[in-house]
Amino acid sequence: MNEPAGEVEAFAPEHLDGCARLYAATFSENPWNEGWTPETARERLLQVIGAPGFHGLVVVRDEEVVGLAFGYRRRRPEGDFFLLDEMCVSSTLGRIGLGHMLLTRLRRNLASQGVGRVVLLTGRNGPARAFYEKNGFRENFDWVLMVADETARPA
Repeated sequence: MNEPAGEVEAFAPEHLDGCARLYAATFSENPWNEGWTPETARERLLQVIGAPGFHGLVVVRDEEVVGLAFGYRRRRPEGDFFLLDEMCVSSTLGRIGLGHMLLTRLRRNLASQGVGRVVLLTGRNGPARAFYEKNGFRENFDWVLMVADETARPA
């Protein structure tokens, strides 16, 4: 798929360093300000890439990775779903349809493999929520995110 924003490709190992640079730059900027470096981003992405059922897409423009969507297929008795674990696009190319292009290709690829549901976590009040809602995602009230803080662990 060749678009003005770049070409969507299946993730390949040679994309890893470009993905790590993109991830670190994206999530170290506003509004996330998470302090990623290319090295820590590379480690994070390797965790996702190493998951069973991994599927990843990248957008390459002028030989640079400018978008990524990474996740993995999860087995359920009622049918597999895909957990979209990491997605980002270059902040310099925002709002030109790059994210929509990535999601469309991802969902098409997954549907061709018999996976009809994509699940993701995003901040309730973050900027990504509106993007995902605009692209057909909705809040699911059947599931709840729960967190256990080990510093407050019951005795």
